Amino acid sequence: MHRWLFLSLIAALVGTVAGCTEEDPAPLFMDIRYQVRCVDCEPRAPDDPVRDVELLDGEQGYTIMCRANTRDGDRLLTFSTTFINPDMESENFSISVLQVNLDDDDPGSDCSVQVKEGSNTYEGDCTSGDPTVEEPCSVDFSVDGDVVTGEIFCADVPNRNMAMTKRHLVAPGEEEEGAQFELHGCTGL
Repeated sequence: MHRWLFLSLIAALVGTVAGCTEEDPAPLFMDIRYQVRCVDCEPRAPDDPVRDVELLDGEQGYTIMCRANTRDGDRLLTFSTTFINPDMESENFSISVLQVNLDDDDPGSDCSVQVKEGSNTYEGDCTSGDPTVEEPCSVDFSVDGDVVTGEIFCADVPNRNMAMTKRHLVAPGEEEEGAQFELHGCTGL
């Protein structure tokens, strides 16, 4: 009887320790620094604040989402980071990449980048080359296990509600350098 009780206690202890060191699924973690800037735009406007996100999903009012699905043999990734201030809607912001093809140099015809700053939403299609009017967002991604790293650069990406209003999505303070990011814990990879 004592032996059975002792073995049960050891098994429970091992299960508790293992449960504290592993999570299934792993928590989502995002590390990205970016800025929406008015580069050569008319009329001139102030740049939006630097966005520096380095945290887990659910921390400090942030929601991080990342999932991959397979279509026609290719993995398509969608991810976003959103901050919501319930007391001041004008401080809300987010960045999303939708349906980027991880298995081809071409991000795919369904790929787009969306950046929200308060009530403004800037959205553009993806390219793997230099940004164009039709595809203003250059994206580059690599995958290692459940870690996705890459760079996003958008030039003259239009405002969804006012197409003549355009901005750049760049690394903070830069004009032609993309925002680097690292994302951990995506499901479906």
